Amino acid sequence: GSKANFDMLESEGIRYIVPLRRNNGAFDRTKLQTGNRGSFDGHFMFQKRVIWYYEYMLDGARYIVFQDSSLRTEEEKDYLQRVESQHENYTMEGYNKYCDWWGVYILQTNTDESAAEVYADYKSRWGIETYNNYVKNDADFNGFKFQNYYEQRGFDFIMLVTGLMHSSLNDAVRKLGKSSISTFD
Repeated sequence: GSKANFDMLESEGIRYIVPLRRNNGAFDRTKLQTGNRGSFDGHFMFQKRVIWYYEYMLDGARYIVFQDSSLRTEEEKDYLQRVESQHENYTMEGYNKYCDWWGVYILQTNTDESAAEVYADYKSRWGIETYNNYVKNDADFNGFKFQNYYEQRGFDFIMLVTGLMHSSLNDAVRKLGKSSISTFD
């Protein structure tokens, strides 16, 4: 998000938690690059996962960097498997360049919540993000090119209903407890 957007949210009294890309210029990697978690502000448990974090202020904005140890290990394993199988653009040089960023979330917020609360609030939106990803990449609705305002609003309503159905289906599959079944079957 641009500074103007954040300023507008602030001026309207809107509280926000915004994820930033790992390559964002405001991302202070210093503590990650040391490899010393003793320099972090602390850690907490989230869904049986260890989450390390540190906070800093920059130009009046609050940033919190989180590192999920389990996700970091998964991303490292995935990258190294690709190096070993000689996938294009996966090298040990790339590993050394990016390994400090794995399992990392950078959030900008104007809340006064603790780091653990900010993280939990962000993660509670994960279902929404997963659904948005489904609509954008898997459902193939991008072929519709609406020119009419009312057609677009009607489609938005259909997408809302589709989202509710998709969420119910995901919940039902999850309750079955069988990893061999997916909503794409």
